[in-house]
Amino acid sequence: MTLANVTLDHQLIRIERASGNIEFIGVLPDTIPHSHGEFYSVVTDNDFVFVVDAGRHVRRFNLNQLK
Repeated sequence: MTLANVTLDHQLIRIERASGNIEFIGVLPDTIPHSHGEFYSVVTDNDFVFVVDAGRHVRRFNLNQLK
């Protein structure tokens, strides 16, 4: 199973549970106001990542456009 997470400085990382490997995916644009790392969940689907923040707003980002 692979998990995705957003760090406090908006870095998107992928964590492989079985091996413990951590892969840097990219940095999310700073378009999530007042997030301060308060994310409920992160879901990756093919070329997109969906981030649900503490206010339950869903944001979609194209993985190919992340730095």
